[in-house]
Amino acid sequence: TTKNGDDEKSETKKKEDSLEDVVFKAKLGHLASLRTKNATVYKEIATTLMDERPESVPLLTEMLTFALEGPLPDGEADNEDQVRLAEVEKVYNQSLKENGGPIDPLALAQYFGLNEPDKEELDADDEAKELNKDMKEKRDALKKILLERASLCGIVADNDSAEVSQFEKAVKELKQWNSVESLKDDDEKIKLTITLARYARICQEK
Repeated sequence: TTKNGDDEKSETKKKEDSLEDVVFKAKLGHLASLRTKNATVYKEIATTLMDERPESVPLLTEMLTFALEGPLPDGEADNEDQVRLAEVEKVYNQSLKENGGPIDPLALAQYFGLNEPDKEELDADDEAKELNKDMKEKRDALKKILLERASLCGIVADNDSAEVSQFEKAVKELKQWNSVESLKDDDEKIKLTITLARYARICQEK
């Protein structure tokens, strides 16, 4: 009887979690609708949501999109690349486990360094399936952040030699996770190719 009671509690908890997820997704949708409208309100809501769910990868992805596409502060139109690079750097730092974020690069490297479970194993084990989905979501977010950061670093370094060492560091981290073959999106493949070509021109021929 106790076991059945525990099962019922577990099912109830799943439903509660599901409702919380739906509400949080609605908040994310509202946040996205403000992306190009009001930067101040956007940042206030994003901070509140980060406090509510600091390990949310979808929130992190939305904040990265805002860093790349959101309105620039007044008077910063001529410094767009530097401003966006600084915003992407903030998202990167917030993403890391050591800063309270969801992404632990070492744990990801260890997980994907092993042979991933095959489909049959995942279908037979819900926990393994959920872990695999979670790890892939975090890996994809990390890859995107590193690509955007390195791309902007390269553009900035092209115009300011003082930023070359930062570009070198960004590309080093980028290459640990990204390759043209591993990317699915054609635009990202082009961006990576351009970034690595710029790296070869600026850093390897200096």
